[in-house]
Amino acid sequence: MAKLLLLVVSALLATLGSHSEVDGANILFFFAGGSYSHKISIWPFACALADRGHNVTFLSSYDRKPYEHPAVVHFAPKTVVQLMSSTFAVDRLADRRENREWLHFANLFDVTYKTCAKLLQSQDDAPLNNLIYNGTFDLVITSCGMSDCGLAVAHHLGAKYIIFDSSLIMPWYYDLYGAPTETSWIPEQMEKFGFPMNIYERVKNYFWPLYFYHFRQSNLYPRMETLMKEAFKIDGAPPSMLEIERNASLVFINSHHATDFPRSLPPMFVNIGGMQCWQELKPIPEPFKSFLDGATNGAILMSFGSTIDLSKIPQQYKTIFFEMVRKFPSVRFVWRWDGPLPADAPSNLLASKWLPQFEILSHPNIKGFISHGGLNSLTESTCHGVPVIIVPLFADQDFNGFRVEAQEIGVRVEVRDLNVKHMQEAVDNILTDAKYGKNMKKKSLLLRDRPQSPIDSAIYWTEFVLRHEDTESLKPMAQLGWFQRRMFDVLLLLLALSSLLVVGVYKVVTVTLDKASGAKSVKVGRKKID
Repeated sequence: MAKLLLLVVSALLATLGSHSEVDGANILFFFAGGSYSHKISIWPFACALADRGHNVTFLSSYDRKPYEHPAVVHFAPKTVVQLMSSTFAVDRLADRRENREWLHFANLFDVTYKTCAKLLQSQDDAPLNNLIYNGTFDLVITSCGMSDCGLAVAHHLGAKYIIFDSSLIMPWYYDLYGAPTETSWIPEQMEKFGFPMNIYERVKNYFWPLYFYHFRQSNLYPRMETLMKEAFKIDGAPPSMLEIERNASLVFINSHHATDFPRSLPPMFVNIGGMQCWQELKPIPEPFKSFLDGATNGAILMSFGSTIDLSKIPQQYKTIFFEMVRKFPSVRFVWRWDGPLPADAPSNLLASKWLPQFEILSHPNIKGFISHGGLNSLTESTCHGVPVIIVPLFADQDFNGFRVEAQEIGVRVEVRDLNVKHMQEAVDNILTDAKYGKNMKKKSLLLRDRPQSPIDSAIYWTEFVLRHEDTESLKPMAQLGWFQRRMFDVLLLLLALSSLLVVGVYKVVTVTLDKASGAKSVKVGRKKID
């Protein structure tokens, strides 16, 4: 008995020793770029770290917060707030209609550089300068895409850093971190490819990771390095941005196999998508609760995220959506809409500037969700098993729309083909075809079935980084070049050997035939002499 007790105590001590508590660390969330949805997705994690006693500072390009937390120091520099406001103040519907949605990816690195220049050159903003140049942080968690300046700041401050990817894995991460490329079957997010891809699409898809990896090195990195040299008064050559990005401790991805396709990623990639599902579900406020309780034939939620206000879209689209509502008089619709509705708006429509989206999606009478296809909205609908109608506009929304279609958890409608008929058919499919709701409920079970919540997982890995000197054990050991990673050197060697073999066989056959022909000629000559 005494031996058993000793073993139990030893095991407990070993466990405590291997997962020792991390004293309150100074952690900076560097979210100086991107849309407000990026902030929404990471905010619960920032608050949870504060609850554990860490000193959390949140640098943001948006003044507003998803909700208040007294222990999170929130900082939104005006220069960056204004830059992001102008960056996202575009007519996404018009861009889509006129085939300009590709500009989002084309301008991504320019916006990244401009954001960093604004931050590092804001000499009149004393608090910002103090944070960037004199801050004392143990860890920086920086958003990728438009906010890569956080990498430079973390390096300058001598802090460890984790990258937060608010969507899908970025195409340059494959070669940057040694992740296996899966372009043969998973489309990159900037494309509009269905599933499965044809040979042309696969060829085009194959080159996107290479393009972005090399374009960052030739376009973004040199500009960032020059900016660092000037801002941080570096003598000699500035540090390599490629190496700085490559030395990230971890990459958090705001995804999960239930809201994506299963991917083969090294351990340094940690999926933490779906944090919303573990938040406290609040009661649905009025007038939404009464309106949804009375939706005996079902209700549809419609919202296009934080960047699209339905009340400000062109009249032709307003007409389409209003007529769609009129086609289903027994179904109730809830819209995100800023301002009064037109006098002739359908009576089965409730509109509001603010919607408790997560709570509304939990109502049993909600049968579908019309969305732009942003990952946060798609994750929340998956949480509650609500099928979706995706009207993609830009960024990763096309990928999300085609995935939803392929996995039969919803339908996709193209803006360029948008009319009353197509919207009516989409809503009718969601309401009458049970497969969409059934498949989405399966996804909901998968999203929630985890050994620990995504917030707890993110906390564990964050404190893992703080506990250990480095995370090299989580990364692929061989940092091979793109040519070697794709086995081109092996294929060229095999091709060369095969060519030599073919040439050798050809030579042997030629010599043999020549000898045989010569011998035959000699025999014929002897017969003539005889």
